Amino acid sequence: MDWNDLPQDLVDLMLSKVFAKDRHNFSLVCRSWNTGVATSPFRHSPCLMFNQRKKKHVWKLSQNNNLFYMEFPQLQGGTIRFANHGWLLISRGDDETLFFYDPFNHHMIEVPPPSDSNCAGYTTICFFHPPTSPNCFIVGIATQIDQLYDTVDIGVLKHGENEWANCTYQSQKFQSSIGPPILHGGLLYFLDTDGDVATFDIREHGSLSSWKIFADCLPKCPPECLEQHGHRKCIKEHYFIKPKGEETIFAVFAMHGEREVKVFSLSETFTWELVEDLGDKVFYVSNSCSFGYTTDVRSKSMKNQIFFPKFHGDNVVYYSLDTHKYHSFEGGYSCNNPHGLKKLNFATWIMPGSTDPEPPKESLDWCPTLISES
Repeated sequence: MDWNDLPQDLVDLMLSKVFAKDRHNFSLVCRSWNTGVATSPFRHSPCLMFNQRKKKHVWKLSQNNNLFYMEFPQLQGGTIRFANHGWLLISRGDDETLFFYDPFNHHMIEVPPPSDSNCAGYTTICFFHPPTSPNCFIVGIATQIDQLYDTVDIGVLKHGENEWANCTYQSQKFQSSIGPPILHGGLLYFLDTDGDVATFDIREHGSLSSWKIFADCLPKCPPECLEQHGHRKCIKEHYFIKPKGEETIFAVFAMHGEREVKVFSLSETFTWELVEDLGDKVFYVSNSCSFGYTTDVRSKSMKNQIFFPKFHGDNVVYYSLDTHKYHSFEGGYSCNNPHGLKKLNFATWIMPGSTDPEPPKESLDWCPTLISES
């Protein structure tokens, strides 16, 4: 039998069962399989990654609704704080250590932990460029709400530096969502648990003008669901999304005990506008990573859906804006509320990065000081 003669549907089926890095080996079998990988809807499939609590070094990765088990002894005792560009940002132990980890190529980059407060003090800690890039920086934010005044603590660590730049800003009430911010137009956009938005200009870190809050983003929105139920109190989950290749900023709110999922787009005047249909886009949301992209011809079945870190049995669950119901990826589950679903608050969506078995050694050094002291 000539491997080149296998039907494309069969090649796609096999590819859906092959995990991340092994797809590179799959593509080397023959020319038609190489073409199949390049055109398959499974070539860039997000993974939902979470820990096996009984075996702390064993992790589950759900990709295309197939479960894969992988051992990561390097992550034992660690907590995923953020995921981007195929890398995880991990804090471990008493949050005295902080490092990047590439679970698909098993690379690690150690970084200095925050000096004035540990990582656990940050509501969110994130990065926006590959950690091997000299443009990479890490940002942590902690919001402190007091009866007399509110403060926002922001720490920044730039690539090549060994000390965090910390600053406290007096602020209007702003309780940062646990979901990560987004980078847009040179500014970081943060989402409040009430649906408000704040921007931070890292270039002006330390200046009072670098932190701005845009309050009352939701009251100007027309949806009856927000007006009738006290919009600020009914939001149970909050996610910020900027789809790949687009300029529009979206928010996904799970409201009223998660029975309703609403999508909004942020206008130029910083008000939320209801989005009834995502068109060809699909969203993936979690507390440590949220993203979206436009589906292509071969993955149109995924459009207008929002994938959550929730399971019905062993099946990943998504919310459809077509049916306004939760559905399982397989298994036939369909319901207008998520009651009874397994919710994984510490799971993260991650998009596998490129296969790079041996990057230059210098690219894995965040700061020369760390190397000289080790």
